Amino acid sequence: ALSRNEVLTERTDIIGSAILGLTAPCADAITARGVSSWWVLANCDLDVLRGTLAAAGLASIDPSTWPHQARLLSLAQWDRFKTFADTIRREGLLG
Repeated sequence: ALSRNEVLTERTDIIGSAILGLTAPCADAITARGVSSWWVLANCDLDVLRGTLAAAGLASIDPSTWPHQARLLSLAQWDRFKTFADTIRREGLLG
């Protein structure tokens, strides 16, 4: 789990992000599409994310939790993010 300070240092950076399931290849693909911050990701349409990943050969990745994670992080809702991240891990929702 990330500490609050670790999350703060990553606040607007998608690459190396705290977003669970967002690997470097995924981050490269969505960043190339203009998704460059947690706020942009939070407001990104899931069909656009899925299409972007598919075009990059990453169709097996499920980005369905990314916008919600990004919203919590962009709004500095650290405790809610931690609770949601714990749920993702526990329920195996990493994609």
